[in-house]
Amino acid sequence: MVFIRFLLKENILSTLKSHGFGQQEKEELLSIIEEIFHHKIFSSVLEELPESSREEFLEILVKKNEIETVEFLRKRIADLDIKLEKIANELESEIVLDIERMKKNQ
Repeated sequence: MVFIRFLLKENILSTLKSHGFGQQEKEELLSIIEEIFHHKIFSSVLEELPESSREEFLEILVKKNEIETVEFLRKRIADLDIKLEKIANELESEIVLDIERMKKNQ
């Protein structure tokens, strides 16, 4: 999805590296993290969109036209970028904490 740029992976990568995760493990975890991010963004967008716009959004999304998707959402969701950045920051913090807890409990 077009909004992956909001997910700042540097802290996540740094945390994975500091705890000795190998390259393959990091790649697998980042793939999972990106999927989680996409689901959170999709869910948030659907919650924010007026119900009357949801079907149209899904039709645009299926076309995989990023510019059209972003324009559509920005017209219908106030402060879209700020909201997406907040979601990304919260997710990043949660993931870093989860990695720290996981390694601490090993």
